Amino acid sequence: MKMNIYHLVSNKVWGGGEQYVLDLACRQRDAGHYVEIVCRNEPEVIAPFRTKEFPISTLPLKGLTDLDSGVRLARMVKKRRNTVIHVHNFKNAFTASVARSLSENQGLKIVMTRHLVKRGKNSIVYRKLYKEVDRIVFVSNLTREVFLSTNPKIDRSKLSVVHNSVLPTPTTEAVDLHSRFGIAPEKAIILFHGRISPEKGIDVLLRAVSQLPREKYHLLIFGEGKKHVMKKLREIIVSNNIGECVTFAGYQTDIQPFVRSCDIAVQPSVWQEPLGLANLESMMWGRAVVTTNNGAQPEYIVDGRDGILVDPGNPYALADALSRLIASPELRRELGEAAKKRFETDFAYPRFFDAISNIYNHLWDNNE
Repeated sequence: MKMNIYHLVSNKVWGGGEQYVLDLACRQRDAGHYVEIVCRNEPEVIAPFRTKEFPISTLPLKGLTDLDSGVRLARMVKKRRNTVIHVHNFKNAFTASVARSLSENQGLKIVMTRHLVKRGKNSIVYRKLYKEVDRIVFVSNLTREVFLSTNPKIDRSKLSVVHNSVLPTPTTEAVDLHSRFGIAPEKAIILFHGRISPEKGIDVLLRAVSQLPREKYHLLIFGEGKKHVMKKLREIIVSNNIGECVTFAGYQTDIQPFVRSCDIAVQPSVWQEPLGLANLESMMWGRAVVTTNNGAQPEYIVDGRDGILVDPGNPYALADALSRLIASPELRRELGEAAKKRFETDFAYPRFFDAISNIYNHLWDNNE
């Protein structure tokens, strides 16, 4: 059945959740569905969807008190059959619920992906909202368990776990990172990519690499961050005298050529990662991954088999893991090959897309 799918995206900056939507929207369109992106008027978020030529509508998307967004969305979906509004937080679920009610389109379904590790709420308002949402997809077992830890009043049959995945870039080719960034050929290249924000633990990473022999490695940090965050990180670099070993490489529209070309991929998050698309991206390209063990990472990485897990916020443990990989190209190869195999077996995008498609296809079962 062909569907009309509206993805609601309300973040102000681009992140893993937005990439999730972009990849999913591309595959849904390829499968013959009509897909439209509804988002705030945020150029950084709009640009990648516009590049892929999706129809885009802009709304305030401010949540419970924003009736205007619900009214305008209702007009968009009023005469659309087989319609799914796919939201990516509870705030937008309120908007979707209002739109369904005002549009009188009772065949419209609401799907939500839960991208965060947060406990469920039990207020009267949320209990009503839980009844309105037709399915909730959790990106990991951890996100589901934490949500249910408060015993929210919700029909458990509506809940599914579908682990995230990432799409490979069709024309990804390796990059000579040593030449590109003027790095000596004998140095192992360690790569971080993602948001440069406190919860990502980059300060811990800098303190970890400061313990390593400077002639053995170079750290590339891909991403952007707020000025005060960048200032703090540069101060750590200066105080530890590692300026010649670290490069802030900025934001890349397509990071995959850089990921597939590094020696070691690192994600030192100090918060509970709901899943971690950056880790999966590194595994997809067969890179040796070092990351923390405090989120959903143990659901897809077995320490010592297809990656290395360390305690969050511990620069000494992180330094030890990086040191072992720098010293052993063979260990890097073994972990990278195992990671690639794990990704292809359990986390490749076709598996993810089939699972999401099955959820969509069964939305109308109760009405038949």
